[in-house]
Amino acid sequence: MPAQHWINIRLVGRPGNRGAAGAKIRLYASGSDRLLWFEQVAIYDSQASASYYSFAQTERHFGLGQRTTVDVQVEFYPSSKVVWQRDAAAYRTVVIRE
Repeated sequence: MPAQHWINIRLVGRPGNRGAAGAKIRLYASGSDRLLWFEQVAIYDSQASASYYSFAQTERHFGLGQRTTVDVQVEFYPSSKVVWQRDAAAYRTVVIRE
């Protein structure tokens, strides 16, 4: 099987919600409105469940298959601020700040 591409998306929210809980991450095929992936960030209490989702920094990993770039849209909560990163390259961690 040929190697597949990937990208990490790291979110940084405003003070009080640095982990960007509630943010919506959307990945689109570059230069189009074709939605590839969607995830809404949920951060759970680390005392109730041991999970990497409970850490202060929020980072999500997405497989890109044969794609080498994607357009990333993040809608932060509760501000509803939308931030785009166009043509985000594979094999990187993209930091998106509210």
